[in-house]
Amino acid sequence: MNRQQKEQVIESLRNDFQNNPSSFVVGVKGLTVSQLEALRGGLREKGGKLKIAKVRLAKQAITNLDNLKELDPLLKEQLGFVFTDQQAPAIAKILRDFSKENEALELVAGYFENSILNKDNILEIAALPSRDELLAMIARVLNEPMAMFARAVQAIADKKAEGGNVSIEAAPQEVSSEISAAPASEASVESAQDASMEKEKSEEATSEENKSE
Repeated sequence: MNRQQKEQVIESLRNDFQNNPSSFVVGVKGLTVSQLEALRGGLREKGGKLKIAKVRLAKQAITNLDNLKELDPLLKEQLGFVFTDQQAPAIAKILRDFSKENEALELVAGYFENSILNKDNILEIAALPSRDELLAMIARVLNEPMAMFARAVQAIADKKAEGGNVSIEAAPQEVSSEISAAPASEASVESAQDASMEKEKSEEATSEENKSE
């Protein structure tokens, strides 16, 4: 790497540190090329990027950045620098999970909310909900009243539907009762008619007897 290329690396790192509110420093010694590519891919999906640079060049990149001076003594051996604009928790999760699966990846330090982070701090950030998770939580909170209202409306509709079914089912029973009651009514009419006829016959017989006398 010639002088011009080194200056380009320094300037690129400096711009990334200045333009990204969150950054992480990881040890990459022992990681294979395929492992580094896998890490890059995972970070890229969440809006992060990984750059590999020599320690000496990284130290020069933060020389004039007062907020990052505390990083200087932590920069040793082979390092990777991870930058993100708004997805610090999501990026920290990826680094944490990747370090569990690949022991060669070391969580060295970070910068978040104007503070220098150590490994424990990075793990704490990894435990925070990501931006997408926060948005999902907010959406659930906002939608809950509507969901409750919808459930209430559905419950009322179900109640009415159940009431309608009861009436429909009861109708045949009422018809059946009327039908079963009909023969009894007809029998009563026939009995009344027979009684009337018997009465008429009795009256006629009495009338005949009176005439004979």
